[in-house]
Amino acid sequence: WGSAAAVAATVPCSLLVYLAPALPAAAAALVVSTALGHMFLGPVTALIQGLAGLRRRALASALYLFLANLVSQGVGPVAVGAASDLFGARFGVDSLRVALLAVVTTTSAWAGVHFFLAARSLRADLAAARDSSPRDPSPREA
Repeated sequence: WGSAAAVAATVPCSLLVYLAPALPAAAAALVVSTALGHMFLGPVTALIQGLAGLRRRALASALYLFLANLVSQGVGPVAVGAASDLFGARFGVDSLRVALLAVVTTTSAWAGVHFFLAARSLRADLAAARDSSPRDPSPREA
């Protein structure tokens, strides 16, 4: 539940980042938001390794990193740019700020919901993965 709560907690921090009237407040909120937003990386990577099993760990890691980079560096900037263009007529020079606010808070809230949903069956999923995984050969057997 910790990763879900950390991701969900980024939403109010992100609101403050993009709506703060002064730079020091925005910078402080950005530090907190970034720290909270990256707290899930270690536990998620460990869970991927635990759920994938011994023979599929490299593939699982590669797919995770590929998809994470595709979304964060591919879809994210395009979505922010499209939203900024869409908001341009209404918000003028603040359209990029509003676009970042909309995309970051929406995706963070969406991710938080999915982390909470995934956490409900996590123990059972890990147990099933542990039961179905072949045993790791000891160094003497290898």
